[in-house]
Amino acid sequence: MSGSLYRQQIADAVVSTLLAAATSAGGSVYADRDWPLTEPQLPAILVKCPYDRKESLVRGLPQFTTVSGILIVVRVSAVDSATAATTMATLLYQIEQAIISAGSPVQQMVQQFPAIETEVRSSSSGNTPISEALLKLECEYYEEFGPLAALGTPVANFGMEVSQPSGAPTIYAGVNAQTGGVPSVQP
Repeated sequence: MSGSLYRQQIADAVVSTLLAAATSAGGSVYADRDWPLTEPQLPAILVKCPYDRKESLVRGLPQFTTVSGILIVVRVSAVDSATAATTMATLLYQIEQAIISAGSPVQQMVQQFPAIETEVRSSSSGNTPISEALLKLECEYYEEFGPLAALGTPVANFGMEVSQPSGAPTIYAGVNAQTGGVPSVQP
């Protein structure tokens, strides 16, 4: 991982994949944006990663099967409810094809998509019918966490003392963690 959480890297990959796929939303694909949009900005796709869950694989070692939830909010408007529903169905199809097809950048980053849920809502309360879909995409992947040295807190040296029988000299041994060399062995 390169400086950011893997779940955020997946969310960023979803955004770039949808932009490259040239969906009906065109360039209106946003990551971590505030939710309000005006009608001229529609259709639009909003992408966030609001949660993840890590399940330990073994005791003691920081290794996990992680499932991150990517929330994709899709909004469209049209002249009537039937057109809004058709536009939404087309856009949802384009999104699913772009993200979960074999070989897509997002599909290559995960082990599997254990669940995909879609909920569509429509409103005709204003002058223009608006349809909104919430697509919840679960992404499963393996994670492990190394020692703190990987986070920028290097361990400079470590050593040990070997106790000898009474009268024998105590042996000290150490290793320089940065060079791998043995800085001192004292009889």
